[in-house]
Amino acid sequence: MNADSYVYDSEHIWNFSFLQKLLLLILIVRIFVPPIGVGSGVNLNPDDVLILVLIPLIILTSKKLILDKYIGLCFIIFCLISFSTFRGYSYLSVPFHKYDIYEIIRFLKPMFLLIFINLLNPNDTLKTLDWFFEYTGWFIIFISLVEFFNPGGFGDIIEKLYAMSHHYRNLLKSDFFRRITVTGPDPNIGGAIIALYMGYNMARYTIKKELKIFILFIALFASLLLTASRTIFLCVMFFIFLNLVLNRRINIRTKFMIFFAFALVFLLLLPKFIYIVGAFENFLLFDTSMLERYERWSDAQALFLQAPYFGWGPANAIHTNIVDGEYVFIIRKFGAIGLASILFFMFYQATIAFFQINKSSFDKTAPVSLVCFATLNYFSIWALTMATNNFFFNYQTMLPFIAVTGVYSRFNQLYGRRIHET
Repeated sequence: MNADSYVYDSEHIWNFSFLQKLLLLILIVRIFVPPIGVGSGVNLNPDDVLILVLIPLIILTSKKLILDKYIGLCFIIFCLISFSTFRGYSYLSVPFHKYDIYEIIRFLKPMFLLIFINLLNPNDTLKTLDWFFEYTGWFIIFISLVEFFNPGGFGDIIEKLYAMSHHYRNLLKSDFFRRITVTGPDPNIGGAIIALYMGYNMARYTIKKELKIFILFIALFASLLLTASRTIFLCVMFFIFLNLVLNRRINIRTKFMIFFAFALVFLLLLPKFIYIVGAFENFLLFDTSMLERYERWSDAQALFLQAPYFGWGPANAIHTNIVDGEYVFIIRKFGAIGLASILFFMFYQATIAFFQINKSSFDKTAPVSLVCFATLNYFSIWALTMATNNFFFNYQTMLPFIAVTGVYSRFNQLYGRRIHET
């Protein structure tokens, strides 16, 4: 197996192995299939069955079990989450709640997915990811346009299928703008999903320089504006800025083309969205949205000070799950040790990618460098998103992130430095 053996063929999906098709199915189901209500307020995500039932069976029947440091870090977080939960029950007198155990079980999903990806040929997995982020990217754009323009009321139907009830009600009441949620429960998660597509396709364009990828990238940016998500907008602007300034793989002429295309879309669409424009104007004046966040952050800080090391655990019986900021959310639930462990896990692959790209021996034309660039793009997405929204514990965003960074980890495990040498 050669790290440089990368021939992308849009028809290659029909030749994918069963395991590659299963990975593709998991990603498609996670992004596009809404939760199914099974009674008593419990929602079942269809990918739960695929990841928590089918993948363990595949792992158990596999002749090889390939573990690495990345999976080890994931396992440590799983142990800390479990410890914080049961410590909260025994030491802090937190009442038992079934959703606490559900959270522990659900965190097995990224760990199982990483183990599963390590069973696959990374070159084939790279082709699977290319297919997913290109073809379903166009479908994301289609859904965004239907939700926004609402032809024949179909936008309302799709929005109601995915959005939380209060976001759907607010959308119907709006006379000034129509915030779409894409396939997420709210506009911010919808924006984060689009940002993941943009981060990967920016990396693809860096490697391939194909016009269709560039058009897809710009169309995704236009769809992002339709979510009117301020945080995700800043995330995308940040990683685009870093690529335009620091990415030497993109020539000056292409950088100017990207800049002017984004400026044109920005100037044409942004004035139509009062929510974004007004929000940035009112940010320093502490608008209602930010004041509500500060109040929740203050409450979470008070709880953190009562259990600073390992937190309270999920504690769904006594604490709200609405914090509007995942860093604060995590430190309240799992303490300073839990937050530090999660941040180390999230930084791990991005740090490796940063140092490899800056080595003189790094071959920016090697196909595997695609996931290296994507991992760096994803860094700015999750780091900023978690400041005001959820990313790590939202599996619509976390599982695609795990798929990309997991393939990058697998390439490094197999080839080490050789994949970046000419």
